[in-house]
Amino acid sequence: MTADAYDTPDRHSHFAMLHMHEMDSFIHKIGERKIEMRDAAVLFAMMSCCDYKTGKVKFIAKTLAQRLNITESSLSASIKRLKKEFLVALILEANSDRYYVINPYLFSVGRRQKWGHLLSLFTSAFNE
Repeated sequence: MTADAYDTPDRHSHFAMLHMHEMDSFIHKIGERKIEMRDAAVLFAMMSCCDYKTGKVKFIAKTLAQRLNITESSLSASIKRLKKEFLVALILEANSDRYYVINPYLFSVGRRQKWGHLLSLFTSAFNE
């Protein structure tokens, strides 16, 4: 976020919620080596790409990899592990729109109604 973003009058309306009660499970996955520290960095970078209105996480892989100073193949491997551990899901819509959703139990945006919609998208991605 840029310094200018903090100067806007509605800066407090641009927020997401990190659910601390789920962080213990996330940290445990790191301790068990189910995910790597780099994967955690990728997850937090994905959180920074999240649209606070929709919960959609869109990014260009090359750009995100450059921000993290990792290769695109390392980024891809991290995302694969995050998906395997049900931390992120790839959503493919009929109109060819592609984006990620972060597990809403861990990270959510918007009002409770939005949380339910994101949870539905997230779980449906694993049921297909």
